Amino acid sequence: MSADTAHQREAESPTEVTYIPIRVLGKGAFGEATLYRRVEDNSLVVWKEVNLNRLSTKEENDSANEVDILSLLDHANIITYYNHFIDSGVLLIEMEYANGGNLYQKIVQCSELLTEDKVIWYFYQLVSAVAFIHDVGIIHRDIKSLNIFLTKGGLCKLGDFGISKVLDSKTQMVESNALRLAAVIVQAEFKPIDDSNYSSSLQTMLTDILNKDPVHRPSAADMFQYECMQKHAKEIESCVWKLNASTRLARLSSMAVESQPIVVSQSTEVFVWGGGKVTPRIIDVFKDDKAAAQISCSKNHYAVVTVEKELFTWTSSHGQSSMVGQLGHGDVAAYKNPKKVESLEGIPVKQVACGEEFTICLADDGTLYSFGGDYYGCLAQDTEEQVLSPTPITQFDYTISQVSTGDCHVVVLTQCGKLVTLPVKQRIESVAAGPDCTFLITSSGKLLACGNNEYNKLGLNSEIRGITKRKAKVCYDAPCQHSMAVVKHLRNNRITQISSGPTHTAVITNFGQLLTFGNNKYGQLGLGDFREHPGINLVSGVLAGRKVTQVACGDNFTVIATDDNQVFACGSCKDGRLGIAVCTQNIALPRPIFGSLHAVPSICSSYWGTILVADKVLSQKLSAVLVLLSP
Repeated sequence: MSADTAHQREAESPTEVTYIPIRVLGKGAFGEATLYRRVEDNSLVVWKEVNLNRLSTKEENDSANEVDILSLLDHANIITYYNHFIDSGVLLIEMEYANGGNLYQKIVQCSELLTEDKVIWYFYQLVSAVAFIHDVGIIHRDIKSLNIFLTKGGLCKLGDFGISKVLDSKTQMVESNALRLAAVIVQAEFKPIDDSNYSSSLQTMLTDILNKDPVHRPSAADMFQYECMQKHAKEIESCVWKLNASTRLARLSSMAVESQPIVVSQSTEVFVWGGGKVTPRIIDVFKDDKAAAQISCSKNHYAVVTVEKELFTWTSSHGQSSMVGQLGHGDVAAYKNPKKVESLEGIPVKQVACGEEFTICLADDGTLYSFGGDYYGCLAQDTEEQVLSPTPITQFDYTISQVSTGDCHVVVLTQCGKLVTLPVKQRIESVAAGPDCTFLITSSGKLLACGNNEYNKLGLNSEIRGITKRKAKVCYDAPCQHSMAVVKHLRNNRITQISSGPTHTAVITNFGQLLTFGNNKYGQLGLGDFREHPGINLVSGVLAGRKVTQVACGDNFTVIATDDNQVFACGSCKDGRLGIAVCTQNIALPRPIFGSLHAVPSICSSYWGTILVADKVLSQKLSAVLVLLSP
C-alpha cells in the first residue's frame, strides 16, 4: 500500500468523538433519553435511544422516516438534530439539550400572570417554528406545552416530532386523530378574550386563533401580521439569533465530518488544599450531574461551574473574615461549603473568574455578571458599594467569549473577530490575568504581556551574555510594562497556556514543555535549586519525557499536571501550599502529590490555595457507527 493511499484512507475514516454520560432524562417503552457531555467542545447533548429489535416493521420504518424529517429541520426554535447512529440494534439520535425544562413547568411555577412582553416572547418563537415546519410540508400534530422546551437563556424550542410516539407507542393523544381533532374544535365553546392585562391586539389574535371556522382562522404565517407581534419582531429575532449561536456552531461541526462516538464512563472529583489544609480533600458535592466543568479561586474564595452550567461558590479557610459579597448569595456570610448561586437560576454560566474581593461570571449568551466589593471598580457597576448578587454588566457592545481576573483588574476577550494591530497583527486566542499583570496568547502562539515585571515575571528583561564562561549580565530594563509587548525570549515557542502568580510565571508550549521565569527564592521555578535564574527556563528533571498538560502558579509555588496522570508541586510548603502531608521544607524539584491520580483537565491556584479537577475513566466503548437509515 502506498503512503498516499494510506493517508487517503486515514483521511476518510470517521472522526472519533468522545461522549460522557451525565444522567438519564426519561424512559419510554422502547428506550430512554440520556444526557451526555461531548468532550471535544464541552457541550451537552441528548441521546434518544430507540430499540429497533422491539419495533414492528412499520414502527421501524416510521422511526427511520422521522430521522430524515429531523435532519431537515434547521431552525432556531426547533430542537436541533445533530446526528444518528446504530449500535447493536439500537437507534441513537443525538439532539440538542434544552436545559430550561418545558413550557408546562414554566407556567405551573408562575405565581402570577405572565406579562404581555413575556407572552409574546414565547409565542413569537413558537409561531416561528410552526410556520417553518408548515412551509416544508410537515404537521406536528402534538403541539402542547410539554413538547415546547426552554433553554436557560430563554429560547423556546419545539420538540418531539413523532419520536415520542416511537418511544412510547401505547400513549396516543386523542387529537392525533385528525377527525377527532376537528370534532373537538367544532364542539368547543370559546369565549372572547377580555383581559385588561393584555393589549387589544393580543386579545384579538388569540380570539382569531380559536375561531371555529378555519376560513377565518389565521395561519402561522398570518400571525406575524398582528400589531403585537410586529412590535417586538426585530428585537426578538435579534435576541434569538444571539442566544442560538452555540447550537448553530454545534450543528455545523456535526455536519462537517463523519463521526464515530466513543462513550466514556468516568467519575469526576474536585480536590482543594492549602490555606492550612495540608493534604488534598475531595469536595463531595461535585459528582454526577454536578460534575465540575470549570473552576476558579482567589485568596478568599472558590467557584465552580458544573457541567449543567450552574455556579457554586464558597469561602476558603483563610477568607472567612473577608467576605464582601463575592460569593453572590445576597449576603456577606462566609459559606464554608459549596452553595449554588440561586439568583443565576435560569442563566447558563459557562465561565467564572475570581478576583481578590469580587467574582465575574460569563453566561452562554456572552453577558457578564459581577458581584462582590467594588473598591477598585472591577464590577463595572454604577456603585461604589458592595454588590451582593450577580448583576449584569451592560457597558459592552460586543459579545464576550472569555474573562480573566487579577487581584484588582479584569480582562475580557470579545468575539468581534478584529485583529490586534499593536504590537503584532494577529488574532488573540486567549487572555490570562495575573495578580498585577496581563498576558495575551495570539493565534500563532506568541505571548504578549503588560503590568508589573518585578522579578522578570513577564519575561521581558534583556539578558546580555558576554565572553564564554562569564556570568550573564541581566539588564532590568522593564520594571513595569504599561502597554502590551511581545515576550521576545519566547518568540521561537508556540505558547498554549500560561499561569502567573505574585512573583513568577509558567507557560506550556505546544510540545508539552514547561517554561518558568521570575523569582525562585522558594524553588517555585522547579529547577532543582533556590538560586536566581534571570531568563526563561526549561523545567526538565522529573518532567523529562513527560508532556505537561496543566500548570497553575500560586504565591511562591507551582502545581503541574502531566499526560501520564501525575500531579507535581514545587516551591514553598507553608500553609499546605504543596498538598504534601509530610513537608517541612521548601521543594525545588517538582514532587508528585497524589502518585498516579486521574486525568487533570483543570487546575487553579491563588496565593496559598489550589483547586483541581480530576477525571477517572471507568470504562470506554467504541459503541456505534454512523448508519444512514432508509424505510
